[in-house]
Amino acid sequence: MNLQNHSVKRLVADEPSTSGWRELYERGLEYVDDVGSLVLIGASLVTALALLGLTHGTLVDVWAGLLERWLGWGRWLGPLTMLAAAGVL
Repeated sequence: MNLQNHSVKRLVADEPSTSGWRELYERGLEYVDDVGSLVLIGASLVTALALLGLTHGTLVDVWAGLLERWLGWGRWLGPLTMLAAAGVL
């Protein structure tokens, strides 16, 4: 009888807890601004290269075409604004 109680306690102790997921989530929130900055820097670089005509791709060409059509000479404000936003983050 004593052996059965011990094995039941061991099974209960080995069950996973949800506090590990919560801790991982909270720790991940600390890096959201860093990841956002890196994404903005990358998007700015790809946009600038596309506007210069140095890179091509389906999405990049569409994005560069939209900026050229909608903003004209102001299309250069797109990458600059993304860089400024990355600097603020």
